Amino acid sequence: MEVVTLKREQLREPSLPIRVQMDDEKLESLAADIRAVGILYPLIVYPRGWRLEDGQFTDDKDAILPNEVALPAFEIADGHRRYIAAGMAGVADLPCIIKTGERADALGDMVRANLEREDNTAAEEGWLYLRCCDEYQWGIDQLMRVFHKSEAYINDRVRLVSTDAEVAKAVATRQINFAVAKALCRCSDEAHRRYLLSLAITHGSNARTAEVWVQQWKTNSELTIQPVAGNGTQTVGEYVAPPAPVCLWCEKDRDREALVQVVLHRWHLADLLDWMEKAGIRSRVTSS
Repeated sequence: MEVVTLKREQLREPSLPIRVQMDDEKLESLAADIRAVGILYPLIVYPRGWRLEDGQFTDDKDAILPNEVALPAFEIADGHRRYIAAGMAGVADLPCIIKTGERADALGDMVRANLEREDNTAAEEGWLYLRCCDEYQWGIDQLMRVFHKSEAYINDRVRLVSTDAEVAKAVATRQINFAVAKALCRCSDEAHRRYLLSLAITHGSNARTAEVWVQQWKTNSELTIQPVAGNGTQTVGEYVAPPAPVCLWCEKDRDREALVQVVLHRWHLADLLDWMEKAGIRSRVTSS
């Protein structure tokens, strides 16, 4: 593949970027490297004025590109971070590989290159899959072909960004990891899920802890089954919301984000409460 040099003003940022945000420190480091040794890996670009047909980019003779420079313009398929860092480094000429022809799948090039080299989050991938479905009407078969990912892999990430925007945002900003997010999304109560999310962010919980939290919520929120007098059958009673968690020590429920989970065998709870009472700390919690 031939590498050509293009002016930075000829390049356009990708219309379908993968990354939600870029780390400023890493960009500064990359800019410093570019100042010192230049751009080691060429950007992959394709000519502006192309349209997507049947999952492939083809030349659009009728495309109108207002306010373009006199030189031909190209959209970045791979190398968005290098493009940004080159601007920070004051580099005007960038090495590029131009993808042309009827079968130039620039979007596939961008995604595969970025997924291999960049630390993209599951949320960023999920949003990208949804955008491809919305903007290009791609189905799961085409997503699997372009991204080289399994159906389960794609569905997991789409489910993440479709379930709760706040949980997905926390993954995208690396406040929690994907495994924790998957556990939290199993909580169908939005208010409680957001509460658990705040705990996970504040205390840096792992997936196992998040799974325990959700299982506790499921146990506490199960509908009460009551026998109906006379016929021996059972009916579902009214839902009773679980009590708000309170501090074992002060019995207050304020500052919930500061509450932590204490793991204790049931048979030790009576001893703990007895010790607290002897120390002058009375609690509404019982050992039953």
